[in-house]
Amino acid sequence: MYDLNNNPYQREYRRIKLWILLNVLLYVTIECISSLNVTERFLYLAGHLDIILINFTILLIITCPCLLFHKMAFVFNLLAIGILGITYASRILLVIRGLPLRWPDFFIAKEGLSIADKYLSPDLILLIIILTTMGIFLLTKSYSCRRDLYHPKLVACFIVLITTLNFVVISKAQKNDPLEMKKSMDYSEEGMVYSFVTSYESNNEAEPPHYSKERLSSLRAQLNKNIIMPISSKDPNIIFLQVESFIDPMELKDLTYSQDPIPRMRQYLGSSWSGMLEVPDINTARTEFEILTGIKISQLFKYEVPYTSDAMDGRPIESVAHVLRKYKNYHTTAIHNHEGSFYHRDQVYGVLGFDHFIALEQMEGVAYSKNWPKDIVLLKYITETLERTETRDFIFAVTVGTHSSYDYDYEENTSGITISGDKDIRVIHQVQDYIDRFSETDQFVGQLIDYVHQMKEPTILVVYGDHIPALDAITYDKDYVKDQVPYFVISNYSLRHQKSSVLPAYRMYTEVLNAAGIKGGMIWAVHNIFKDRANYFETLQLIAYDLVLGNRWISDGQDIYKPSDLKLGTP
Repeated sequence: MYDLNNNPYQREYRRIKLWILLNVLLYVTIECISSLNVTERFLYLAGHLDIILINFTILLIITCPCLLFHKMAFVFNLLAIGILGITYASRILLVIRGLPLRWPDFFIAKEGLSIADKYLSPDLILLIIILTTMGIFLLTKSYSCRRDLYHPKLVACFIVLITTLNFVVISKAQKNDPLEMKKSMDYSEEGMVYSFVTSYESNNEAEPPHYSKERLSSLRAQLNKNIIMPISSKDPNIIFLQVESFIDPMELKDLTYSQDPIPRMRQYLGSSWSGMLEVPDINTARTEFEILTGIKISQLFKYEVPYTSDAMDGRPIESVAHVLRKYKNYHTTAIHNHEGSFYHRDQVYGVLGFDHFIALEQMEGVAYSKNWPKDIVLLKYITETLERTETRDFIFAVTVGTHSSYDYDYEENTSGITISGDKDIRVIHQVQDYIDRFSETDQFVGQLIDYVHQMKEPTILVVYGDHIPALDAITYDKDYVKDQVPYFVISNYSLRHQKSSVLPAYRMYTEVLNAAGIKGGMIWAVHNIFKDRANYFETLQLIAYDLVLGNRWISDGQDIYKPSDLKLGTP
């Protein structure tokens, strides 16, 4: 037998052996932290060795630079603590918002940190302090260790402690029926490491295939030749109301209510102008972008929020607001009961063609629930805008009152609605928190509907959700359709429309303008002319890219619209 003790590379062999062992311990820890059910997770991995191999290989690639340093253990621990920090952040975000950490979240970290105080419970704050202290202790010990190699007892102890903390602090909020926890929007199939790494995308989509000046000129000719001219319109006021985390609570499994949580909106959920809206993902601003522009956002921005993207160059972006301003002389107003600078709305809304933006800073008499402004304040500013302007209005209002997080320890009942069912009591408390605030939003929407029906001017009100709420009753329900939310449209005069059971968010404004008999712009024409053609999505991507990120060949290199002189406050 070859004697390793006489091997001149024995030292390197022992270093590599220790490095591999530490990576094994790190991988096991990551799986324990990120898994909803550890036993079930490892049983799953036992039959999917390919997942173990690819995740472990990625860890080896990430940590291999430590082999180049004299203090290998310290460098490894430095990298490992960073990886574990990301893993814990992902698990915490899964609890808070129903979606784990993804690479694009770093692009909106500023926005996330600005509202972090509304999410962090005392338990989570304590967890962060403990983990930070342990990490610093581990790094200090490994740096001061004089031996080049040491037995990884300290690392193993650290791993056991942080895994235990996972069960004590976070998992106590996950006491659902195990049968409900088999699939969710987490990284349960491919593994945390692989899923997070592959969530990286460039800031914007690469130039689409077949993108050329000749191709865009050909499309422009087709649009001009086949343009659909709507019938005469009454030029109604148009109100888009984007309701935070709007779902039908009756769709939650194994839960019953002493009364309907949303009686006012319930009247319209089954109407001829209602259905389910297909939204991009759990992000308010991404749904907002699709609604306003008619662009399928995943064709340009895989995960990033366009409002905060470095790819945006300040050019005017075609939107329903621009279309109505230019062709119908509408006054356009955005209203949101949250900080105006969030997602740079106080800058971007001018690019999107809004004349005024009424944000939380310009509102008076705001009431709060759980640190979130109640939505009833929007009624005042919507009605005042309609009454003060001389022209027709396009109003885009976004609510925030039902924003997550929803507390597992919530024991109030401000709505008078009692919830019961075959669920863990903490899950019921969480739904109660959501319902108490959502019932207030329902009352606000009901008052707005009454106001619209009383108006003498023709008016259309479009009500829809931005995404599903971060409720465990949804997150861990493998059968719940997580990319669809309700929508309905009401008006104080007769509209033309054929019911659409599932409507993509990027088609909403086109359908509304069609029903109102109003001609739109380039994107509107694409939806109307190409929607039944095989090259529909290719055409939509080419023109959207050209208008937002490309050379604007569709308009001879010129801006079709001019940025509005956005003013903050009421008209």
